Amino acid sequence: MSAVIYDDGLHLGRGSRYARGMSYLVYSFLTQERCPFVWAGEEEIDQLAWDTLLAQECAGMGGTERCTATAGADPLPDPMPL
Repeated sequence: MSAVIYDDGLHLGRGSRYARGMSYLVYSFLTQERCPFVWAGEEEIDQLAWDTLLAQECAGMGGTERCTATAGADPLPDPMPL
């Protein structure tokens, strides 16, 4: 049996563990604190979100894993003057 993640192929399902997991991650990212609103039985999802934030340097919480940007040309090399 597979888990349903999306309601319509685009939006995370309402009431899904995945949507709540993303909310735990966003809450922790914005406050830099553990989410106090974790549903019972979903502590492992909150822990995964917290560990991800602690590992990724771009989250601003002291992580060491980096995501390098793809090299490319300036998409607006010659913008119109104001």
